[in-house]
Amino acid sequence: MRRPAGTGRDTGVAVAVTGTDDVTEVTDLGPLRGSVAGFTGDGVLTTDATVTSADDGISAVVAVLPADAGLSAADLDGATVTAVLTDEDGADPTTYATTASVTSDGELTSVSADLSGAGWVVDEPSLVHLAVSVPQVLAPTGAAGVVLAEATASPEGTDPVDPTDPTSPTDPVDPTDPTDPVDPTDPVDPTVPTDPKGPTVPTGTTDGLDAVAVSAGIAYSRPMPWTGEQTNNLTFCHSFTVTNTTGAALEDWTVTFDTDLAPMWGLNPTAGTVSLSNIATRSFDASTGLWVVGGSNEWAKRIEAGGSRTVQFCATSVPTPAANPDLFDVAVRVVAHNDWYVTFEVTVTSASQYYVPWKEEVDLAQLVCGTSLTNHPLSFQLVTATPVAGSGTSYVIEGTRGNTQLVSVNHPRTFTFASYSPGAGWQLPCGG
Repeated sequence: MRRPAGTGRDTGVAVAVTGTDDVTEVTDLGPLRGSVAGFTGDGVLTTDATVTSADDGISAVVAVLPADAGLSAADLDGATVTAVLTDEDGADPTTYATTASVTSDGELTSVSADLSGAGWVVDEPSLVHLAVSVPQVLAPTGAAGVVLAEATASPEGTDPVDPTDPTSPTDPVDPTDPTDPVDPTDPVDPTVPTDPKGPTVPTGTTDGLDAVAVSAGIAYSRPMPWTGEQTNNLTFCHSFTVTNTTGAALEDWTVTFDTDLAPMWGLNPTAGTVSLSNIATRSFDASTGLWVVGGSNEWAKRIEAGGSRTVQFCATSVPTPAANPDLFDVAVRVVAHNDWYVTFEVTVTSASQYYVPWKEEVDLAQLVCGTSLTNHPLSFQLVTATPVAGSGTSYVIEGTRGNTQLVSVNHPRTFTFASYSPGAGWQLPCGG
């Protein structure tokens, strides 16, 4: 691991927090020590992060905060950031201090730390630890005063050849040998593409994380089932592997994605909506949604014969698509606790592996006697309910942002969305 001379040192991070009674408590990065009356919030929030690299080393690290973190963009913008570079075991630390810059789409907040001034160039897999400190008031349910994140940094130099790798050549290529199977000048060599820049185009993709096209000599693969699990929001991280299928080294490669498809839903990757790790945008056509990426540094670009590179991007601000009835199913039912407390329950399911929003028109008169809804006000919760014009019993309901808005195959939702107090005579059939 190469670092600027004289910058390696052990680091401890302490946090001073002040309670509403002006009593100051000093903590380490962990649960608060001691007891402060009335404080039931978190002292530390942990979250995920990604590293962005350039030719001259690590340029930035980005942490994404969930909607319920309780920290606003105003709280975090300009906050003190301590970044620590270590090896994979967390040893040999080097510290760099900077300030945070923040972007927010109203649901998620991305905290970025500019590390270009740290001069961090790694020649082995390493870890970047991030601590963002904001003033904390020890009030009940107070938001965390420290955000902790960790990300993996990949080497930026040329990937060394492993002498035990069976795919590595054991002798130099003889350019004058017409029968040498890895001679790129051999016109009969079946393993060398005749057009190294020409893309191959898979057909029929309906998944935005499947490659629409790849450059010649490259095979694209991704974890299946998908491992970029979403947590009640549309942001996600996606890792994929490109493999050199030829008999010679490739100096560069590209992969094309269709950002109009799920789970990207029309995002513009050139508008600060993605964080890239060892890849860079080569082009983006907003009219078609086609996004071309390739390696961002020499290690990522060059792939030896039979070798591969695993890279990643994180979508930190994804547009919310319109609800598509083909992607979800909605069922509603009435739950009677007694004549004075009747509730309505909704179950929403989806076969989509990615989160999708839902919306449904429901007529409550199909569940209870319509006359019982007159003069007995409904109380809605966890949904936005819009009355259907001309009907006193029908509503268009949809989940609320950051709460019940999204469903997927792994995240169905069942919850009470409305209640009322009708008294006797609410059951169907009316008057029965």
